[in-house]
Amino acid sequence: MPAHFPVYHMLMLAALTVLGQRSGIVHDDGNLVLVPAPQDTSRPVLPDQPNLPGDSTFTVEAPPYARSALLYYRNIVGVTFHGSTGGGTIRAILRKYGGVIIGGVPGPAGDPEYIIQVPDPGLTLAALDSLVSEIAREPGVKRTAKVHFRTPLRLKSRHSE
Repeated sequence: MPAHFPVYHMLMLAALTVLGQRSGIVHDDGNLVLVPAPQDTSRPVLPDQPNLPGDSTFTVEAPPYARSALLYYRNIVGVTFHGSTGGGTIRAILRKYGGVIIGGVPGPAGDPEYIIQVPDPGLTLAALDSLVSEIAREPGVKRTAKVHFRTPLRLKSRHSE
């Protein structure tokens, strides 16, 4: 390198050379060129189980049921994507909502459903409904659903009295 090459430029060149392997920055004939890093277009792996937490801290009841009868997770949403939705779109939705895939329902009889944990939208059923509706409007999303923590138990009998 020329003697007059500033130290700052040498440090930047060293950093960009190290980071360039992952970020898409390359060195081309003495010039730095930004090249888009390759994007993963495959869909995220769908876990084969829902993997739902047993903790009821982040739950909300659904009127008219009592809390002991029907609860939804406030911070977990089931999301089904259209078959043509690519991995980049799914990852963008996850980033937008701060979501993490914690489980899945493979759906042998239907479309696979991702179980996604998101930051708590609020303490009310309305807050959860709003979040579920907002995600449903995203491009590539086929269906969203609230995820049950507990559902009402109904006993049926063959003998009525």
